[in-house]
Amino acid sequence: MKLKNILSILCVFFVAISCSMEDDFTGENSGQFTKDTYLSVKVKTAGVTTKAGESHANGTAEYGTVDNCYYFVLDGSGQVLNSRYMTGTDASAANILVKMENAASVLAIVNCDDLKTQLESKTDKAGILSVASTDATKMVKVGESNINWEGVTGSSSTAQTPESTVNVSITVDQKTSLVSFDGFYVKYKDNIYETQVRLTKITLSNLKSSVALNGTEGTIKTDEETILSNGAIIPVALKNDATIYNYKDESSKLVVENGPEDGSIIENLLANVFPNEIGNDHLTMNITFTVNGKADTRSYTINPNRDTNTSGHDYVKAGYWYKMNLILNVTAAGIESLDVVPWSDEILIGGNNGVEFK
Repeated sequence: MKLKNILSILCVFFVAISCSMEDDFTGENSGQFTKDTYLSVKVKTAGVTTKAGESHANGTAEYGTVDNCYYFVLDGSGQVLNSRYMTGTDASAANILVKMENAASVLAIVNCDDLKTQLESKTDKAGILSVASTDATKMVKVGESNINWEGVTGSSSTAQTPESTVNVSITVDQKTSLVSFDGFYVKYKDNIYETQVRLTKITLSNLKSSVALNGTEGTIKTDEETILSNGAIIPVALKNDATIYNYKDESSKLVVENGPEDGSIIENLLANVFPNEIGNDHLTMNITFTVNGKADTRSYTINPNRDTNTSGHDYVKAGYWYKMNLILNVTAAGIESLDVVPWSDEILIGGNNGVEFK
């Protein structure tokens, strides 16, 4: 080898060593962005709230369930740096290895197994949140939390240590709502207690077909959802001066006639629905009942915009539980009035919160 070539190689070698030594001593943050850090992420579900503002821890047990979760680690501009899909009993927690301080937040999508294929193709936050859920029974939930890097030193190895672990807690909010039928009551006037009243059918119409993970509502479905059609419900008789304080506990005494004896009818008087705040066609409960065998059907828009609305919002909003009760006022001449009222801590009898149908 010629002397000139040997000298050239030696020069390159010494320059490389010099640069390496310079990097090792340049500032206390040198190499920080290449250090490995674990994000220890845990999710919890926000409680579902009734229309009256009464908080229920997770609503029903199923409403708070985390069956699966897709975790997305995002940088400051919302680009996906890393992701992990978890399912089963361990779905509410995950350890994700990232490069220190490259990550800014963690986005969690809960109960999204039917959306997994769409989600895994997304490269940023906007794309993830544009995905729409079309099955309200999945009870999809979404949440995001920023990462606090303070006090974390990271590690040059991939071994998880306390010094290389950042704890991230995420509360996920419901993107669906609950509608349930909780009470059937009758007030007999003119001493006509022999009149037979039965509730035979309940359907929901003007259901939204989907909701995007960013909250954008879908279109109106053409079909209805039936929550009662098999058997009939016998009402609880109320005194004419009844108030919430002497009948509230009667809601657990719904009695089924000519239906299954396993209690399934009562248990299924509810539906998971998508929010329906936008547009002109709002979620409606259609109720069919009979008085001495004569059938009648009335319709009620859930949580409408009216002067007596005390819920703080109009119509059906994500994360709320709408518990409905039917009160029939019957006289010798027939039905005097019908009230469909929300479950609240206010007086429900009379015109204060009810919507009367003549």
